[in-house]
Amino acid sequence: MNSPCGTGHIRHRYWNPHQIGGAMPSASGHHQIPAETQRHDDDQTQETAQGLSAAAMLAQEQADDLDAILDDIETVLETNAEEYVSSFVQKGGE
Repeated sequence: MNSPCGTGHIRHRYWNPHQIGGAMPSASGHHQIPAETQRHDDDQTQETAQGLSAAAMLAQEQADDLDAILDDIETVLETNAEEYVSSFVQKGGE
């Protein structure tokens, strides 16, 4: 590859382990990720999945709680809507 400055010198690109995260080129020229890095990435992926599962479970619990509250309100309104609504009306100087 010629240099961009047009001097005709050929630039060589050397492998730099810090530049590509420590991956070493294999015989096929592809970079191999060290097993330690792969395990770390797998652990992070598993932790992320567990975190998302926990968040999904929490969201479902909150949705269930909200549904229960709405069901209670609906039951009260079905039995005595007028009294329920009048309890929120301000009277006089309240």
